[in-house]
Amino acid sequence: MRRPPRRDAGPSIPVRVEFSSNESHPEMQRSFRGISAELERRRLPFDDLQTATEVLWGALNGLAVLSYTGRLRPEAPDRRSAGVWSSMPGMKLGICYVPTLPPERLHELATAADGAGLDELWVWEDCFKQSGIAAAAAALAWTTRIPVGIGLLPAPLRNVALTAMELATLERLFPGRLIAGVGHGVQSWMQQAGARVASPLTLLEEYTSALRALLAGERVSADGRYVTLDDVQLDWPPAPAPPLMLGGQLPKSLALAGRLGDGTLLGNAMNVEEVRAACAVIFGARDGDPHPVTVTLIAASGTDAQERIDREVPKWGKPGGQDFAVAGDAAAIACAVRDMGTVGITSVVIQATEDEPDLVGFVEFLGREVRPLI
Repeated sequence: MRRPPRRDAGPSIPVRVEFSSNESHPEMQRSFRGISAELERRRLPFDDLQTATEVLWGALNGLAVLSYTGRLRPEAPDRRSAGVWSSMPGMKLGICYVPTLPPERLHELATAADGAGLDELWVWEDCFKQSGIAAAAAALAWTTRIPVGIGLLPAPLRNVALTAMELATLERLFPGRLIAGVGHGVQSWMQQAGARVASPLTLLEEYTSALRALLAGERVSADGRYVTLDDVQLDWPPAPAPPLMLGGQLPKSLALAGRLGDGTLLGNAMNVEEVRAACAVIFGARDGDPHPVTVTLIAASGTDAQERIDREVPKWGKPGGQDFAVAGDAAAIACAVRDMGTVGITSVVIQATEDEPDLVGFVEFLGREVRPLI
């Protein structure tokens, strides 16, 4: 009869970056390397990757020993293992509210996402559809736990002092649940609104610097090319300030977002190779330092999922098909989400098709069936 492994077998083996000694059993060496690779893939801010791998290996090994010796219930061993992994910060799964839907449908989506256990809810501010601030305020008020992100507030349309006041108010009303997002705006829309500037990147850099200082409670004076402030200070700054995500599509915008943002928000209808290239630019601007990156993934499930995807994707400037979206069951959607994680994404926000027949049911499906597979 085989003897069960000692409970402290994993953590007691000396490990380096490869996480095993040459004397270890080959299967154990592969396990060490697999755990290490997964933690590294998630780009978590560990000071010591070796220790993090040892801790996770110890937890999984302990579960295996307790199960082998009959000290745990025999059912749901995979769920226990998934629970250990979920305790490590990693891939987040969210839902976005796209303003192709009327504002009155936000309530049902927000409350469904909150109840379904999804990690994030994102609202968009697309010209000339809906206000990101108003939508975020409503969503935060209707829900109790889910963080709400705004993607993205176009800097040319908003005075930076007003943006700081609005974000500070939301953060103080709903502490720890706001994710702020700012970008330089779609230039054709900015032209329509009479707000287009000659150098969007200069504006975004000046804007981000001033906004971050105002949210930190500093007294700010600025005399930049686009941002001008004279001794401005918020009376009620948040403490701490919400994370400030920046967004963009082209390399210079992505590099700026990586350099100045607390995270970067990518667009939708992007395939894995496009996301890989974007992440390479972002991480290059940070010399490889960990950095949250969020991408939107168009998805559909059900008997007509592929047909709806083929109708939806061209609306966003891409050809229909699987490369730029995913159609299928929970396993297929989870696989597409994990694929994004392999190239550096830390949060995938699902976008339902505009003709999704059961929006609440789809959100509940994401929380109940997809999220456990991530």
